[in-house]
Amino acid sequence: MLLSGERVYTYGQVDLRSNQVARALRESAALRQGDAVALFLTNRPDYVWLWLGCAKLGCALACLNCNIRARALVHCFQCSGAKVLLADPDDHLKTPGSSSLTSSVDFNVDYKPTKRNLNVLDLKSAIEEVLPTLKEENVAVYYLSRTSDTEGVDSFLDKMDAVSDEPIPQSWRSNVTLKSPALYIYTSGTTGLHGCILQGATLALRSKFSATQFWDDCRKYKVTVIQYIGEVLRYLCNVPTKDNDRDHRVRIAIGNGLRADVWREFIRRFGNMRIFEFYAATEGNVGFLNYTGKIGAVGRLNFFHKTTTPSHFGWQQHNTVILSLATLTGVFKATGPLRGVVYKENFREWKGENVATTEVADILGLLDFIQEVNVYGVSVPGHEGRTGMASIRLKEGCAFDGGRVYQHVADCLPSYARPRFVRIQDVIETTGTFKHRKVQLVEEGFNPAVIKDTLYFLEDKEKSYVPLTEDIYNSICSNSRKL
Repeated sequence: MLLSGERVYTYGQVDLRSNQVARALRESAALRQGDAVALFLTNRPDYVWLWLGCAKLGCALACLNCNIRARALVHCFQCSGAKVLLADPDDHLKTPGSSSLTSSVDFNVDYKPTKRNLNVLDLKSAIEEVLPTLKEENVAVYYLSRTSDTEGVDSFLDKMDAVSDEPIPQSWRSNVTLKSPALYIYTSGTTGLHGCILQGATLALRSKFSATQFWDDCRKYKVTVIQYIGEVLRYLCNVPTKDNDRDHRVRIAIGNGLRADVWREFIRRFGNMRIFEFYAATEGNVGFLNYTGKIGAVGRLNFFHKTTTPSHFGWQQHNTVILSLATLTGVFKATGPLRGVVYKENFREWKGENVATTEVADILGLLDFIQEVNVYGVSVPGHEGRTGMASIRLKEGCAFDGGRVYQHVADCLPSYARPRFVRIQDVIETTGTFKHRKVQLVEEGFNPAVIKDTLYFLEDKEKSYVPLTEDIYNSICSNSRKL
């Protein structure tokens, strides 16, 4: 079922472990069907049996983004209505040879942590930061470990080891229907693992994407199908050419956001595999798949689509699609509406992530020298999607402190959501309904030769926002400076 590092997990083993998850949650955390559990976890195999264990108990699982911190973390947790938080203490990154599956299944294979992992992933500190708030609300917090040295946080793996792995009685989830919540997913993208399990396929799981090791992993695990977003394939094309670029078993790539030029370069370099580009709305009411293999297309309407999910398109000049409308009819109407879908203004994906501009603006607005913030996304040459830019109006008599802003966003926002550019304005324009005007700002971009306002650039080496000079601008546009 799963391949991760040097470990192999079968469907049978995962089934048994998920039984223990369900029993431990019921006996130790007193959870019952209809409750919710929040999971604050990195990409690791435990995610699968924890999710399946919650499903067997009839509990919804809230999948928290492991990059969020502080107020954003508390907000996402509270939105789920969860009574229990299961968190990653990073022990598996710090202790060689550790494994979360050791009682009923023997997977004692050394895990070799990397400096990158140890520096980036600090979920334990993130939990400890918000623990007082969680405890005020009587939330039961567990680490996925066998011991805990944090007061107020219990361990969970020892609870799992102590219970039976016998099948879970159906009566424990007898009230669950097709309309019962199963997952709360904080994303506008794909859900990831579901398709592999339904097909009985094997999933090769890696904790973090690596462009330089991607094809080595494909060869190691004998991968035949890969999933991508547009940025991923562009990253692979940017890796220096190797003699064994076509030495793999991959025959299908499926995903979305792939530019036509990257598409051509990818199959030229890595082999003429079939690429299935798709478009699918988050709400699940419409989707298109490019089953014809036409480069640059996101799919087409076939007979099945036309009868089950009728769609209509709006067109601009030169046949550019600008709008797609679909009705909630047919099978979607029969299974009931999707409830609780909440929208925020996002700018387009940056490094595979969508960013809520309002959340970034709220975070920046907490600084005492900032009066008003307008956050939007700007295009950067050679990069997919848009990167964040913040237009800031300072409080009267206050100066911009690049060091404080840098430290603030580093503490409160994941790296992909931190604005790379800051623009200082005397007045931030609004519409007649008091919404920030963004279209003109987006079009003006971040060129200091064009924009007369003072501009700043997030410089990680100096841990500060520094003045955006012509030299920095040119280095960004020429891709000699990494964003």
